[in-house]
Amino acid sequence: MPIARLRPCFLALALAPLCAGALAAQEEILECWPDGTVRERYQLDAEARRTGASFEYHENGQLARKAHWKADLLHGAVLEYDAKGQTLLSCAYKDGELHGDYSSWDPDSDEREKAHYASGKLDGKRTIRRGKEELSRQRWELGVLLDLDGIAPFPRTPGQIAQGLAAIAALSVPPADPADDSLWPERIAALRRLQQYRFLCFVPHEEMVLVPAWNRACDKGSELCKAIGHLDHTPPNPGWPEEEYRLGYEGTSHANLSVGSSLVGSVDSYMDDSDPSNIDRVGHRRWCLNPRMLKTGFGLAAPFSAMWSMDGSRGGAKVEAVCYPPAGYVPRSMFHARHAWSCAPPPGMFGRMTKRNIEVAIYPLDERYVRSPDPLPLDYFGIAGGGFGTGDCLIFRPASLGTAPGNRYWVEVREKDEARPKSLRYVVEFVELKPE
Repeated sequence: MPIARLRPCFLALALAPLCAGALAAQEEILECWPDGTVRERYQLDAEARRTGASFEYHENGQLARKAHWKADLLHGAVLEYDAKGQTLLSCAYKDGELHGDYSSWDPDSDEREKAHYASGKLDGKRTIRRGKEELSRQRWELGVLLDLDGIAPFPRTPGQIAQGLAAIAALSVPPADPADDSLWPERIAALRRLQQYRFLCFVPHEEMVLVPAWNRACDKGSELCKAIGHLDHTPPNPGWPEEEYRLGYEGTSHANLSVGSSLVGSVDSYMDDSDPSNIDRVGHRRWCLNPRMLKTGFGLAAPFSAMWSMDGSRGGAKVEAVCYPPAGYVPRSMFHARHAWSCAPPPGMFGRMTKRNIEVAIYPLDERYVRSPDPLPLDYFGIAGGGFGTGDCLIFRPASLGTAPGNRYWVEVREKDEARPKSLRYVVEFVELKPE
């Protein structure tokens, strides 16, 4: 591609009394199309950095882009046009960062965007339209999305979540009770993992404790499952003394049960709960997220384990909705693509929920937080009744789901065939955690 390097000598002569020194240090660059017409025109300063105005042209000679530069950084107004002269972009930069009003138009999709930036970050109102249809209305504050189509999408920042999880992991280990309990460190680690999931899901997690009697019942319940060779909440007596069997039965009948993992790993498996025998109720998960839980116990007789679940001693617990994954940022290490989604709305929000009067949709959000027109296909949708730590619970799972950092979704639970249908809406975005 031919490049012509021309010093602005004629202009310098014309303006010599005013700015001969400045112009002598500048060089104008012309880049041309194959037919010799100008493709781009710009100036370099004495250090070969772009400076002043630059102009780019379509092959038909129509102006394609006008920009302003300072020391190789965009600085000032930027305008872009299509080959017919229609404006595609109008914005401004300051020291290389978007700063000020921003307006763009995509002729292929007829989408228009208006926004405002401050030092490279979205700041203020942002609207995205397709023709006359409004696709998204947003409000930002220095790069933080505060409002997305009428909801606050991110109750906590990724850094706040990372700090909260780390603070739980760093809680002091209370003295073993009894003092010779060799499983005490593992029991405490499992409790901390449970507290982390509850924190993530906006369920009260503070001041949770292990009850020694429940630990013993869970130990014996795990031994009972091991003796019969499988998990069973109401196991038969395998020939044990009656008192020993009753203690084990108390453990199995009041606990989540697991096989094949450590105590910490068992908490992860309870929160998964998406295998064919559990997905219809996700009962283990719902016991883990019971807002009224304050006390628990853990027991192990490898490879069987148990977690005491049926506690409701926490007073004053009030949660608007119990969802997993929860609203906002979700560490991808704490939710996997084939996990079922669950949502227990506030009691009474929808009355009696049935598949005939409730529908659930998960819409992918693009990089601008605009919803896909079509929801993800589901390979499971069900409604489970109460009795597992929460009230009625919606259970649903996309047939295919991306959980890479930046994958984000709009979730909507809504009534059907109502004059003024109620809806529960929230956003889930997967992240890799980094402390702030």
